[in-house]
Amino acid sequence: MAVERVIALISAFAVAAVAGSVIEYQIGSVFANVESPWNAPPLVLEVLEFVKGENPSAFFPYISWLIDRGLLEEKATPKDLYRHVTDPKLASKSPLDPASLPFLKLALALHVHAPGVQASYQFYDEWAVKAVNVSSTTFSSECPVWIEWYGQQFCDVNARLPEPPKNAEEPEILSIDYFWSSPALSHSGPARTIILYADIIHRTFPTAWKAILEKVKTENLNLVVRYRPGVNKRRARLLGLAGYGAELMIKSQEYKVIDDRSEKGETAQQPGQKSSEEEPVQVQGEADEWVFEHTEKLPSIQPIKKGYIADIGLKTTAHILRSPFPLNTLVKLSADFPRYAHHIDAAYRTPIQLDFDEKPENPEENSEEFTASIDDLKHFRNVVGNARIGFGFGGAPQASLYINGIEVDVDRLDVFSVFRTLHSESGLVRALSSAIPQLTTSDIVSLFSAPVSSAPRAGAGPTSDPNTWGDCFDVRTPARDKDVLVWWNDLEKDSRYKQFPSELFDILRPTYPNQLRYMRKNLFSVLFVLDLSSVEQVATLVEILQLIERDVPIRFGITPIVSELDSPATLAALAFFDRLAEKGRKGAKEFILQLRSHLQRATSPKAAVLAAYKLETSKNLEKDVIAVDASSIDGIYSSLKAFADRLGLRVSPDGAFSPVMSMNGKLVPLDESYQQNMLSIYFPMIEHLQAQVYRRKVTEKSDIFDHFMSLPHVHSRRNRFVFTSKQGSEEGERNPEALRLRKLAAGEHDQLVNSVLDRLVYHGNCYETPIIEVQWDETADDEAAILLPNGCRSTIIIAADFGQPEGLKLAQEALKFLELPSSYGTRVAFLSNGEKNAHAACSSCPLVTSSESPSSLLSAITKELETCEKAGQTGPDQRSDGCGTAVESIETILEQYMEKEAFIANVMGLKSGEAGILLNGRAISPLPNPPADAFSAEDFNLLVSYEWKVRNSGVTQRLFEILKSKTQGATSQMDGQSLSKVIMKMTSAVVAAAAELEERAAWYSRGKERMDLSLTLAREDLKECTFTIGDKDSAMIHAVSIFDPASNSAQKIGGVLEALSKLPSVYLHVILIPALDNKEMPVNRFYRFLFPVELQFNEENGEIAPPSVGFHNIPQDALLTLGLDVPGAWVVTPTNSKHDLDNLRLSAVAKSGSSVHATFLLKNILVEGHGQDSRGAPPRGAQFILGTPSNPAMVDTITMANLGYLQLKANPGVWTLMLRPGASTDVFELEEVRDTLSSRSARLTGRKSKVVVLSSFEGVTVFPRVRKRPGMEAKDVLKVEEELAGSRDGQAAQEGISGIWGSIKNKFSNMMGQGKASAASEVPTSPNADINIFSVASGHLYERFLGIMMLSVMKNTNSTVKFWLIENFLSPSFKEFIPYLAKEHGFDYELVTYKWPHWLRQQTEKQRTIWGYKILFLDVLFPLSLDKVIFVDADQVVRTDMQELVEMDLSGAVYGYTPFCDSRKEMDGFRFWNSGYWKQHLQGRAYHISALYVVDLKRFRQLAAGDRLRGQYQMLSADPNSLANLDQDLPNNMIHNIPMFSLPQEWLWCETWCSDAELKTAKTIDLCNNPQTKEPKLERAKRILPEWEGLDEQVQSLARKISTGEVASNQSNEGPLGGSGKLEGEL
Repeated sequence: MAVERVIALISAFAVAAVAGSVIEYQIGSVFANVESPWNAPPLVLEVLEFVKGENPSAFFPYISWLIDRGLLEEKATPKDLYRHVTDPKLASKSPLDPASLPFLKLALALHVHAPGVQASYQFYDEWAVKAVNVSSTTFSSECPVWIEWYGQQFCDVNARLPEPPKNAEEPEILSIDYFWSSPALSHSGPARTIILYADIIHRTFPTAWKAILEKVKTENLNLVVRYRPGVNKRRARLLGLAGYGAELMIKSQEYKVIDDRSEKGETAQQPGQKSSEEEPVQVQGEADEWVFEHTEKLPSIQPIKKGYIADIGLKTTAHILRSPFPLNTLVKLSADFPRYAHHIDAAYRTPIQLDFDEKPENPEENSEEFTASIDDLKHFRNVVGNARIGFGFGGAPQASLYINGIEVDVDRLDVFSVFRTLHSESGLVRALSSAIPQLTTSDIVSLFSAPVSSAPRAGAGPTSDPNTWGDCFDVRTPARDKDVLVWWNDLEKDSRYKQFPSELFDILRPTYPNQLRYMRKNLFSVLFVLDLSSVEQVATLVEILQLIERDVPIRFGITPIVSELDSPATLAALAFFDRLAEKGRKGAKEFILQLRSHLQRATSPKAAVLAAYKLETSKNLEKDVIAVDASSIDGIYSSLKAFADRLGLRVSPDGAFSPVMSMNGKLVPLDESYQQNMLSIYFPMIEHLQAQVYRRKVTEKSDIFDHFMSLPHVHSRRNRFVFTSKQGSEEGERNPEALRLRKLAAGEHDQLVNSVLDRLVYHGNCYETPIIEVQWDETADDEAAILLPNGCRSTIIIAADFGQPEGLKLAQEALKFLELPSSYGTRVAFLSNGEKNAHAACSSCPLVTSSESPSSLLSAITKELETCEKAGQTGPDQRSDGCGTAVESIETILEQYMEKEAFIANVMGLKSGEAGILLNGRAISPLPNPPADAFSAEDFNLLVSYEWKVRNSGVTQRLFEILKSKTQGATSQMDGQSLSKVIMKMTSAVVAAAAELEERAAWYSRGKERMDLSLTLAREDLKECTFTIGDKDSAMIHAVSIFDPASNSAQKIGGVLEALSKLPSVYLHVILIPALDNKEMPVNRFYRFLFPVELQFNEENGEIAPPSVGFHNIPQDALLTLGLDVPGAWVVTPTNSKHDLDNLRLSAVAKSGSSVHATFLLKNILVEGHGQDSRGAPPRGAQFILGTPSNPAMVDTITMANLGYLQLKANPGVWTLMLRPGASTDVFELEEVRDTLSSRSARLTGRKSKVVVLSSFEGVTVFPRVRKRPGMEAKDVLKVEEELAGSRDGQAAQEGISGIWGSIKNKFSNMMGQGKASAASEVPTSPNADINIFSVASGHLYERFLGIMMLSVMKNTNSTVKFWLIENFLSPSFKEFIPYLAKEHGFDYELVTYKWPHWLRQQTEKQRTIWGYKILFLDVLFPLSLDKVIFVDADQVVRTDMQELVEMDLSGAVYGYTPFCDSRKEMDGFRFWNSGYWKQHLQGRAYHISALYVVDLKRFRQLAAGDRLRGQYQMLSADPNSLANLDQDLPNNMIHNIPMFSLPQEWLWCETWCSDAELKTAKTIDLCNNPQTKEPKLERAKRILPEWEGLDEQVQSLARKISTGEVASNQSNEGPLGGSGKLEGEL
């Protein structure tokens, strides 16, 4: 740190140099900017990253295009490059689609791809160089362009490459790489891969590039391109960032919080005083009369009478909608609303909430051009009132923003997410528009919002009842089979239920929430499918029998699973039915109990079954029953097997069976949570039944079970590949049971898909004319007729080795399906996928070439199967994919062959010889062998029916409606096959986009599905509240926003809308719905949102001008706090400002002739995650570390109990993620780490790679899964940690996962979590200090207090001390000063931080946010090695040795607080805890103050106190009037749930509450506010604390020594912490 940076500390301890920026300077203004912690990359690399994502095939040609124009030369300025790549004329011949240029501009303005470049640089330094160094003895770091060839470096790209080592693994491809696959066909094996590391703007690169292109093409090589940092030393500058908001919050001046040192020689202008200064210069262009610029002499904030505040939003809305430029007026008024509110009120001075005959005050002040009549405003009030009723708003409307129907989370608005949505949506619209030229872009956008579900779920999909719960299955036994459903009880017939009411209408009687219905009706039937040879499953059955004994009003049944005839499961099932037939349910129950006893002690399940049966009957099951009564046994066995086959249930080859239960047809896995699962389905089904009874659709004569089995979403058959239970899985892309949706339009393989689809031969019957089809109407609970287009609505492509009988049998089943009447409207095509160099046993020519009818083709295939199965393998002259053609003939059609191979591999996800199915866009692959066993003709019928109902019907119907509305009916211009292709591509694209959207929003409450806003936008009652911008029919982006213009949300939304309005092909539809009953001013801040759409440059040197936000013409008398509103993944801290950003009074700033400049640093980007164990539960206490191969433990975290949330602070790069050695690795092993948010640029390199790539400003979300090691199943990792540390505290109460997780089932706790992500543990730390003090300060005055508090601690102890300070709120000047203070007085310190989790309700006021950090994150701020910490308020003075508090026994409590004093009687009227709620709640306990408390962190974690505090906070904070004093109300509220120790009263004295007599024994003195006198704290400190000024002088003396150079500058980056500064640089 240079001396110049800390000279002239004056009142703020330090003065930081103001960073220069290309902005217009104005006295009294406020400027803020954010910088990255890494240097700005060359702009050309950001351009290339955009090209790589936009069109990968254009990457190589684009580099060559740049070379040809000299744009990679170092002399080319960023401005020159920008002009060439974004100007439509100059870029007209570039390989990039001109339609992409606006998004290239936007990406560069936001530096969207800069993290990707930085991630490449970090990978080069931390991984590539070190890996090659290990394996190569001649590594050179000076090569600007070089090749890595299996661990060896070649600086000469023309060098002859040696043979790679035997068994050399192919390099893993990262998401930040560009990978080019060799198109050459090689019979010698797969192409080898070279990695090119290049400094692209080095002078040698153009020549090397041409050589490398030639090399990979001639030598059949794959190529990976990665960037390396520049070899030549270039002028380094930090990257100026955009994409955030800044606010100036108006602070309350009830208590004086300004440091008196900053006011010396200055007189702050008081409210109402006239200023002698001239009128400020207008810097935003000409005055805008619609924002009252021409009416203001000086900007000011004037109060509005209480009676007029209620309708200030209504007046603001009216004013905006009357403006000829509504968006401009909206943006300006909302951004500076406190300044303009009184002007709006004066212009529309009509107290419409009062009597309308009251005359406006001061009518001469009202401008004629603005003044609205009373009748106008009364009418508009009615309009808004009706609109609010239509939206269902009870209070202020919830602000919302939709982009093509996708909801943007306004509360967590992320510009980079908005960019990603805009970019992907425009690409999708362009691609789909080209598929059907008749459709406008508006038509395409309408298609997106068609009803579609990316997965079966409750209340979704075109066929689901609004009260249903997803897909169900008919478990009733068909009439042809023996009934294998055994119901243990019958509520309608069994005498045990005779006391229950029998009237069906009793179901409509009100009950307490979550209470079962005790009725003599089989309302809810639960059938268990179990393996009766499994001791665990039989034990579950016994539990069920006990539930029956307790009169639980549910019908329970069982169907045993069977396998081979002599298997234990089958024998147990047959024995069970034998006892049931002979002795009834009672005898069957006795057998079950006997069977459980034998299974528990037998060595063999089969022996246990036989022994239990013999004990019950004295018979040998196999000899005396099965062999004797073979026909009867065979009937039961066949029926059981048919039941299992129909529901897709089977025993695995190793004999294991995963049990399931059917709840009125809803099939779910049976696990230890089965009772909770039952209840989760029970109540929705009862609600549905209540509605049906009310509508008289279910009556006393109805069989309720039959009713549930007859609902439209109930299927007669289940196939595990059709009804997937997993969105993803441990097998990822190779799991046929995982739902995988391919985008066949607007995808990366668009051209390939078109080519292959056009060449296929299709079989089936497509509709020649539009048809009428009857479908279930979920809104009317009935059937309805809809009109559907001609053509085939479903296209199936089957790939298999049709040269083998197994493949032909799959084709045979598909052709059998085509003979079914239900197959009409479906076409099937076949792609041969034979094993390489394999011999064909059968001829597949008819399948892939013949256009015969399905019946004729089926006959031919059947004959061919008979022939080839008899003949066996043929000679080596045939290939299964060549239709008998020799290999040499195949080479002549190489292009077609390679396209087919690429389609099978890249679109269908198959390897050679594997079988798979593609229906429209859904891929099911690879199928197990033999594939015909997995998919019969009935299964094809099921698949088509299911996909049509759940995914494709809504899109197809919407498509036809649009086409039908066109002139002459556009469908008449297409034949059936052409329209079939359009339907296939359209449905796949829309459905896949919906799936991506749902997956991306998996952990968020909004944006999970696209909204159809057409009906809303067509509402007549909204037209007077609406304005639009742009052409709806031609725009690719339709942005719809609904909000109150007089709100904080409007300030942010307005900034986004302003940016969108500057983009081409964007249509804005804005609906303003104001609140009508504001009780106070709705907006108390000035706001700017930095969302540039183009880069700005320095005209002198052509360099990029760093963006910044500026506040001009802000009223100068207000007390303001500057804060940033940043994306959720950003951790930002102020690094440079000489002003007190927490307490800004611009009148004082302007008087000194300056402006406020503040620079912030993007310190970290978050890696967030949600961990799970093998049961799907959060692994509470599992610790993870993030780092690099050479330093694997750079940051660590603990997993929260709820949601499994974890948080790690990182920066762009490639990082390893693993369990932390110790207790976590002793108890757990890491199975996999996945990033399921595949649409983000930052993702994992592979399923089990445990490598996280962070390459986006959005951060990255990971999903680690762990499992407990054998023998550790019952261990709690926190307990093991304690044992490893040598602790013997046997009284620690272990809450355990079940207790915490169980609390999730109440209505609030499911949003909570316990987590750890400590800045403190980012580096190896020295042994803990004896005393650890935790504190927080914001603003120069409180930082002054903080320095004094620290000195008072040090002067009263001989123990070692470490201070833990929350970095979020400290000023740059104090962070510069504290290393000197620490060195001077011999203490250690550490700056810690934690990003407020997105799922935990945010606070909007800075003071309340600080309070939250004092109590909500005690378990995540500190390293695990820290056992005890003491919080001390910054404004305290300590008079004792704090070691005494460290050693105090808290008697098992997690923390100790001091009770509020009650000795100063004149303050009794302010002691709110002595009456009302608090008196009743505390039940005689004291109310404790949060100015001083000690925390036993070990005990705190053991009791999951952090989880419980956050859970209670989430519940209570839903009420804005709750938790008035958050940091002390919350622990006092939980005083009966989380043990609190009461410290002796002497530990905290405060003049406000404590008597003067108690001061002499006080150990700490707190300067708490006095609500009676409002005395400033500085005055009180000097009055009551004789030592205060002496301590203050010591701090100021050090500041003066630094400013005069008497104290040497600390040049070390490490500071007193031994490495934290260095670590931040690494991350």
